[in-house]
Formats: sequence, C-alpha cells, structure tokens
Amino acid sequence: MTAALRTMVRGVREIDKRLSRRSIPRRILVDGHTPVNFTMIAPVYRAMQDDPRVAFYFTASHEASRIDYVYHEAPDVRRIHPRLAALLKFDAYVT
Repeated sequence: MTAALRTMVRGVREIDKRLSRRSIPRRILVDGHTPVNFTMIAPVYRAMQDDPRVAFYFTASHEASRIDYVYHEAPDVRRIHPRLAALLKFDAYVT
C-alpha cells in the first residue's frame, strides 16, 4: 500500500469513527453459542431494554442456523444474521 493510500484510509477511518461516536442509540451485539449465553446477559438486557440510548442485537455467529435455539428463551430480542451483523458497526460486542 502506498503512503498516499494509507493516509487516505486513515482519514476515512477517522471520519467514520467520529461520526459513529455521535450515533444514538449505541448498538450492542450479543453473540451467543448456547442458550446459557443469553441467560448470562439477560439481566443486563432486561435492565437496559427500555433505554432509548441503547439497542441490543443478538446473533449466533458460530452456527447461524441455531439462532432460534440459542435465543428460544428470549422471543422478544432483535435477532440478526451473522452475515448482516458483519456489515454493521457496533459500539460493543459481547460473547
């Protein structure tokens, strides 16, 4: 990569970082592998789910086909396919 290209990429990343810090709500991605993973984060999610400053998304990146199984105790959560999650920017990642 040339020096000019590196400088340009750094500039674009800095702009992206500054713009994303202003975003409300803050997006949190929870990546579960088994139902117990949701059980562990459930108290935090339940306490914060009505806070307009935070939006939770739930995925199962290791086995996308099991997302319904992993979150079967949480029918109200916003589920997102791992491929789509990979394209979005999140403020926090919990696994």
